[in-house]
Amino acid sequence: MTISPFLIAQFRKSIWHALDNALEDTALFAAERLVAEDPSDLDNVHLLALCNYRAQRYKIAMHVAEDKRHIGCAYVYALCCLKLGKYRVGYRVLERCRALFPKTCNIYSHSDSDRQALPDLAAVECLLGHLYRLFGDTKEAADNYTAALSANPFLWEAFDGLCKVGVNIKVNNIFMVTPAMKEARTTWLDNADDLTGIENSQNQDPFIDTSAPTGNSVVPGINIAQDMAAPAGADTGIQPLKFRADNSIFSTRIHSAAIDQTPTAGGNDPDVSMLGTTIITPAANTPAEFARPARSRSRLHVPDPQRRTGSSRTTSSSSSAPAADVRRQGAEAPTRRSSRLVSSSNFTPTTTTAAATQTPTSRLSDLARTTNAGSTAPLTSPSAIRGRLRSGLLKTSKSGSPADDNSSSNSNSNGMKTTQDEIHHPIKIAPDDNERVTAEMCMLSLYQTLATAAFALSKYDCKGALQALMSLSDQQKESPWVLSKFGRAYFEIVRYKESEEAFKRLRVVDPMRLEDMEVYSTLLWHLRRDVELSFVAHELADIDRNSAQTWIAIGNSFSLQKEHDQSIKCFRRAAHLDPTFAYAYTLQGHEHAANEEYEAAQNAFRHAMRAEWRHYNAWYGIGMVFLKTGKFELAEQHFRQAAVINPGNAVLTCCIGMVLEKLYRFDDALEQYDTACRLQPTSALPRFKKARLLMSMRRYQACLQELQIVQNLAPDESSVHYLLGRLYKVQGDKQNAIKYFTAALNLDPKASHVIKEAIEGLENDDGSS
Repeated sequence: MTISPFLIAQFRKSIWHALDNALEDTALFAAERLVAEDPSDLDNVHLLALCNYRAQRYKIAMHVAEDKRHIGCAYVYALCCLKLGKYRVGYRVLERCRALFPKTCNIYSHSDSDRQALPDLAAVECLLGHLYRLFGDTKEAADNYTAALSANPFLWEAFDGLCKVGVNIKVNNIFMVTPAMKEARTTWLDNADDLTGIENSQNQDPFIDTSAPTGNSVVPGINIAQDMAAPAGADTGIQPLKFRADNSIFSTRIHSAAIDQTPTAGGNDPDVSMLGTTIITPAANTPAEFARPARSRSRLHVPDPQRRTGSSRTTSSSSSAPAADVRRQGAEAPTRRSSRLVSSSNFTPTTTTAAATQTPTSRLSDLARTTNAGSTAPLTSPSAIRGRLRSGLLKTSKSGSPADDNSSSNSNSNGMKTTQDEIHHPIKIAPDDNERVTAEMCMLSLYQTLATAAFALSKYDCKGALQALMSLSDQQKESPWVLSKFGRAYFEIVRYKESEEAFKRLRVVDPMRLEDMEVYSTLLWHLRRDVELSFVAHELADIDRNSAQTWIAIGNSFSLQKEHDQSIKCFRRAAHLDPTFAYAYTLQGHEHAANEEYEAAQNAFRHAMRAEWRHYNAWYGIGMVFLKTGKFELAEQHFRQAAVINPGNAVLTCCIGMVLEKLYRFDDALEQYDTACRLQPTSALPRFKKARLLMSMRRYQACLQELQIVQNLAPDESSVHYLLGRLYKVQGDKQNAIKYFTAALNLDPKASHVIKEAIEGLENDDGSS
């Protein structure tokens, strides 16, 4: 039984309407009916798999899309693998379908009213990057992320992925105009020459793929392998941007294999060269009254049967027999359609047969001759029409509906009388090209600034990140993402007051936010804000009890109350909810270490390393375990690895100095403390450790200078006053020694026995003398 192409198109419209309005059950119901009507069309199978994915039925979606040689099915299958943690299976499925990968980026084929049903090159490469990264293959992940950014610099996920794998990036070489963007700036105008695009824009399914390469790809059942075997000099599409050796986005070793595919120059694409000579014939089994391009049916709102499966850039090779007949008759070369191109029902050729054999150029010429045959003022030339289309493109009336056929003619801007047809289908002015280019460059500039901050933060260059964030506009500074980065940057450099202010502002701007709340809860833990931390934990639990950030906040609250066992349970729950969340394992390890369960702590830290090898907190944590168990060499190795990841952290540098002290390498330890003081001049910890080491080396004058600085930085720290008392005692200044011992005793009564022993020793020295 012949399947009505219009029935298929109606099903697809219903499905997309349901998906766009989050009506997953309706979409699933219609998709099942669609596949039942035409199970051999893999575009329909892709839609059914996509509906199951949107409904979070991942295993069902995998079953539907399994073993289907179709880029859409493979993409949905890989998405499900990403959700289910089957990373190896996901990237293998996509790699097996690499021949089906689209060659273009559809960044300009999506709008409020238009879409492409299938993923483009950038989306597929980005998904591959995610799968490789989570599997642990950082080299392949970097290559795929690079290919994605080469095709679409606005793909933030790909840039974020590059930051996560830890490669060195030249941010300025990423967010620039790509060949795809340059081509899009011109091709959308050139396509206006084909008036078929004008009539199709209103009558066709807006979700049919119109950016596919012209020629075979619009015919159902065509084998994509034919496109992959293009001549060496043919331009088969927008290729990934090839960076010059001196303009790589990487400053070091990583280079994408996909980038090395240089797009060849020239315009000898066989599909494009046939644009002006392709014979346009109706599809097989198409009623004569619906054959393209019969403009008299433009108000029927039925799609072109020949293009009903055009939503797929690549279609299955196992197509039905009618598709083969279409290929024998010849396929219509598609044009890029846009929502700016509105239907013109009065552009009616003399006969359907004649129109079916006309080229786009000849139809444009006939338009100037036949559209206004009875007009007193002739229509302008074809070149002038193209100019009007480039600058204007069908302007609607003020009421939003066509004018009355009997209305009087109006004068145009040149003083010429416009015909009734022009009143019925006036020109709609499109945005100026310069404004569009300006908008692109403005967006690229904004992304470049944000990317500079994100990359600097990923490398723990917090000062560079803060500098980039400060250069943003006030509106962007108040956005949740920017406020969270402010909080993280200040937290990493131990400026807790500024970090707390940023996170508090974030909670006001976006009280429902969960991302980065694990950092905020840890910040409150460091500040010993018990009440605030409990309040945040309760708020996050109200928002989402199944969020890892929620259970980390609850665990931090228990930890602050010294309930380590309860805290461990919370962190385990967080790791169970998100196995890729390294911070949950790290905090669990710290709690085990607090309970002196060192073996369990090591296992937790190693789980964190497997989840994210650049998670320096896990390297620091396992180094502390080795330090406490007396394995100083292993502790030094892990501390140094953590310092490589985060070279600006003074605490890690101090830890290296502590290990070197244990190994009696005092000069090396002193050098580490000096480095830490330079990294954070306002931090009291490295200077205190340096002063204590100087005292053990009997360099009393240098020790006194450091302690005086530390006293100004931390005037309420009892250990500083105690060390000053010891220093003055060694130097024989008993008056100052008693003064600082007494101050230490007042600040920390719990250490009274130690301080009283020091005072008694001072009095014994007086009696002996």
